[in-house]
Amino acid sequence: MKKTVTESPLTIFFLLILATSFVVVPAIANGTETLITTRTNGLAHEAPRIYDDQIVWGDQGLGSSGIGVIYLYNITSGNETEITDNTTYAKHPGIYGNFIAYTDCGVHPSPFSPVCTIYLYDIASAARTRISTGARLLDFPAIYGNRVVWQDKRTGNFQIYINGTSPGLETPVNSTSGNQFFPAIYGDSVVWQDNLKGNNDIYLFNLTSSQVTQVTDNPDDHISPGISKNRIVWQAAGTVGGNYQIFINGTTPGQESNLSAGEEDLNHQYPSISGDWVVWAQTNSTDGNNDIVVNDTSTNRQIPIAPDRAGVDATSISFSPAESLYRIVWDELDTSGYENVYLYTNSSPGACPVAGFTNDFAGGSAPINVNFTDTSSQSLSNPITHWFWDFGDGSNSTLENTSHIYSANGAYVVSLTVSNAYCRNATTVSSSVVIGTPVANFTASPTYDVINNTAIAFNDTSIGNPTQWNWSWGDGTWTNGTIQNPTHSYASPGSYTVSLTVSNAYGSDTITRTNYITVIAAGANAFANATIHGITLQYPHGLQYLVFNYTNIANWTFNPNTSVIDFTPPPDREFYNISIYTTDTGGFKVFPGNTTIAGTISNVHLETQDIVPNGFSVSTGGPFCSLNYSIDLPTYPLNGVLNTQVWEGATTSDAATFSTIAVRNKFSGMNGTAYTIKIIKTNFPAGGTARLHLSLNASLVASRPLGRNEVFVERIADGGLYGEVLGTKYLYHNSTENLDYFETESPHGSSTFGVSFLEGAGNLFQLITLTISSQVQQRYAGSGSLGTNPDTYAPTAVPTAAVPQATISSPQTETGQTAGQNSNTNSGFPNAVPAPPAPTAVSTFVGIIGWLSDTVTGHIYLVAGAVTAAVALLYVRQRGRRFDPLG
Repeated sequence: MKKTVTESPLTIFFLLILATSFVVVPAIANGTETLITTRTNGLAHEAPRIYDDQIVWGDQGLGSSGIGVIYLYNITSGNETEITDNTTYAKHPGIYGNFIAYTDCGVHPSPFSPVCTIYLYDIASAARTRISTGARLLDFPAIYGNRVVWQDKRTGNFQIYINGTSPGLETPVNSTSGNQFFPAIYGDSVVWQDNLKGNNDIYLFNLTSSQVTQVTDNPDDHISPGISKNRIVWQAAGTVGGNYQIFINGTTPGQESNLSAGEEDLNHQYPSISGDWVVWAQTNSTDGNNDIVVNDTSTNRQIPIAPDRAGVDATSISFSPAESLYRIVWDELDTSGYENVYLYTNSSPGACPVAGFTNDFAGGSAPINVNFTDTSSQSLSNPITHWFWDFGDGSNSTLENTSHIYSANGAYVVSLTVSNAYCRNATTVSSSVVIGTPVANFTASPTYDVINNTAIAFNDTSIGNPTQWNWSWGDGTWTNGTIQNPTHSYASPGSYTVSLTVSNAYGSDTITRTNYITVIAAGANAFANATIHGITLQYPHGLQYLVFNYTNIANWTFNPNTSVIDFTPPPDREFYNISIYTTDTGGFKVFPGNTTIAGTISNVHLETQDIVPNGFSVSTGGPFCSLNYSIDLPTYPLNGVLNTQVWEGATTSDAATFSTIAVRNKFSGMNGTAYTIKIIKTNFPAGGTARLHLSLNASLVASRPLGRNEVFVERIADGGLYGEVLGTKYLYHNSTENLDYFETESPHGSSTFGVSFLEGAGNLFQLITLTISSQVQQRYAGSGSLGTNPDTYAPTAVPTAAVPQATISSPQTETGQTAGQNSNTNSGFPNAVPAPPAPTAVSTFVGIIGWLSDTVTGHIYLVAGAVTAAVALLYVRQRGRRFDPLG
């Protein structure tokens, strides 16, 4: 008699609620990630495959270089082996046990229809065996045991072949009239994609019984299969934007399970399976990069393991029963556009080691012995087990600390690679050892838009122990002798070429930097620093929360109400006034016990002090002309610094850009630029608006054909991609200093501005690209002044003729402000300010669970989820066991 077990509905309900709580938000897997391809050789490291503790990949030349080399890395031993050399084009390796199968397309193969061959490499003996004859477009080998399968176009269509006992005896696995691609093999089972019926479907062939099974049967495209035991995974085109989803075989064709269900708006590719884990790459919803994701099929839990990666092209996974852990490899693009191979291990023994070393070379001529000392950092729980030294002359060592005799003079690149079972890290020092003649090098600061007569610091970075430094400044002067790190200033504007010759007892070397220093006419170089003692920022729920200690900032007020804090920063901050706004109900909250004010920041308004350029000509407005500006931002710029550089006229490149902006905005003429304002932002958020107040010599303005109506401000966006013309509003005339004062609004924020004289009825606020002729945005068309467009935050004061105490200052860092004061805690404040209110939107795991349990809508979702899960549970109990296409 069949026994029936009936669970209590209440029990099922609570069990399902508990299960739901574990899958609401996927947690990042607790594992270790490391870069495997630590060598930089100008090649892309791609198409990795892993079996147990061994990784293979191909180093491929970009374009038509014809370079393809196969490499092997043993995780346990830390050894990297070059399997093939660059005399032929080898690619797409597969690995199983001690054997590697790969494609070899000979020397400089045809890029369109290469004739290639499959080779088998024995890792233990280093023996190489050809296992196929040459065929057109033969590629993508997969290996299991002594069996190798691949795709092959020798008969006209692509077919899947399997190796025989010798080359020429390979045979098709299951010939069809369709095209077959991307085979995978496990035991006696071979899977591939086949377009026999139009769209691609997944097929399975048993090598023992010769039975063929069609695994999928629906109109979608099914490609890129992987197999482990009796489980097959693949990607299939979905109905939303053609995005691929990841599937695993079901009980019958058409009954497969979607492992990426609910993410139809994301593209999922490159699935691989081993044990209970399926791994793939999927596009993320923010920037189009890839997330590497695992589905643990034993729990149907999706786990992100490597978020936000660029250009992922392949994944591979291997489960090690002996070590009871999973290893996953993939390739991704680095910032230089080259692919690199990464390894993830689902175990986290501690921080990975970071390679470092020193040597005792103190100069000399070859032959010479140099001692190298490992200084790598490592944790006790994850220590280094292997060292590999490359001395740069073809020699190497595997000792922790080692020595090497260099037999020839020269500059040598030395690298140290450290590794263990979880991590690999390398450091390379160019010209780490320079034997004989030194190698010259130097840096300087500042180098661009330097105001004349400003001291420039030059720093010698030469290697090889020079004893003499001869500097040539490019202005007809030089400094010779033993001054290693001099300073130098230039009296006249222009571009200057600097040379350094270094020498010692073995010879000399010279480096020349052409047009290295650009000097401009007199002006200002002012710094305004937003780091203010008494302001602490917190970030609960993704919002910016202010804690304002009003005992540290004496000059403050609520203006006009508690929704706005107005204060005057210390004079060395170089800000005239700062206003911080909140939309919290009731405004900012005052906590007298803490002498603090707190609230969520909604907007910030910053006004700089007057900036008075030094050395301006009288015709432009010197010595009294001045400027200031205000910036409106959505958040407070923590550790923000504004560097304002002002110079008379414009550099050659800026003048050309200003002319381009005027012409493309339909102005009929340009009568020069009086002065340039360059605002360099550090740690400032993107966006925001700016308003500038500036003055000019009134006689200069009156000499223009259109007078004050000819004064405009041209803006070059950060990065130099866009430009626009800003109208000006005349404010007033100062008869004592003979200055006209103007105001302009910059809706796209601060950057580089030119105070220019333009003629004609041009377009204002129209962004034009500075690389192509198309105009991308027009906000306002007209000519003349700005008019009366309102400024949400009007400046407290317009510029005056008063000269500040110092017109040139340097960046300041407020003492007493520590990193801990900017953390998400209330540390440092006695009787801590109450935590800021949580936003309405739920943004954390705890918030989701609370929402489910504490709100009516949450209860509805819980009940609906519980009912759905209960029905699914009953269905699964009735279905019996999973479909096994292998019997």
